[in-house]
Amino acid sequence: MDILASFVPDGTTQLVTAQDYLSFVMRLVLAFGLAFVLPVVLVGLNLAGLLRHEGMARGWRWAVLGAFVFAAVMTPTPDALTMILVALPICALYFAALGVCLLRDHRGDRRALEARTREQDVARPG
Repeated sequence: MDILASFVPDGTTQLVTAQDYLSFVMRLVLAFGLAFVLPVVLVGLNLAGLLRHEGMARGWRWAVLGAFVFAAVMTPTPDALTMILVALPICALYFAALGVCLLRDHRGDRRALEARTREQDVARPG
C-alpha cells in the first residue's frame, strides 16, 4: 500500500484507503478462487454419480457464456483483452473437467457392460 500511496502528488489526498484496497483484493481472490475451483466441483459431482458428461456437453455454450460474463464483471479494467485472458483459462478448465468426466463415464459404462455380459453368461444354461 505504501508503494501505491507514493504515486499520490504532494498536496493531494489519497481516495483509496487501505481497508478499501484490502476489501477489493479479497473479493477478487475469493471470486477467482471459486471460479477456478468450479471444475473440481464438477468432477466431484461426476464421481458421486450426480452429473454425467452428457449434461456437461449439452451445457458447454452456457458455461462459456457464464465464464465470459463472470470475467467481464470481475476484471477491474474495462478492456476486452483482460476479460478474454481471464475467461479463456476458465473455459479451458471446464473442458478439461468435461474430458475427465467423459473418460470416467466411458470406463464405468464399459465395466457395467462387462458385468452384465458375465451375469448373462452365468445365467445361461450349460
